[in-house]
Amino acid sequence: MKNTQKKSAVSVGSLVGLGNSKRLAAMRKSIKAPVESEPFKGESKKRLNNEERDIKQARQLVKQVIADIKSKYPAGQQNSFFALRYTSEEQLNQLSLQEVFELLKISQVLPKKIMQVKFAGNTDLS
Repeated sequence: MKNTQKKSAVSVGSLVGLGNSKRLAAMRKSIKAPVESEPFKGESKKRLNNEERDIKQARQLVKQVIADIKSKYPAGQQNSFFALRYTSEEQLNQLSLQEVFELLKISQVLPKKIMQVKFAGNTDLS
């Protein structure tokens, strides 16, 4: 007969307390650090007219909704799950704002002037 001993592993959580690790603190700080944009260095900023402002707000709303949807999916598969459920980002950029709002089921009403504007604009969905 063989003498075998039973071994068991017990997880005790983190070996280093969250407040005691400089590396963990630096990682948290880098993740939460807001992106600082440089101020405009032109003569003066042009005021956006109402139509441009509405387009910008609609695009920001769509980006926010897309980010909310993607955050519900597993980390490595967000883009592919989004493409399966809705559409790929390339195809999304070809749609008008009205079509994007309908696809994502956004209930906000668009002004008639900007309904047919393409979503593509200068956007970054990732």
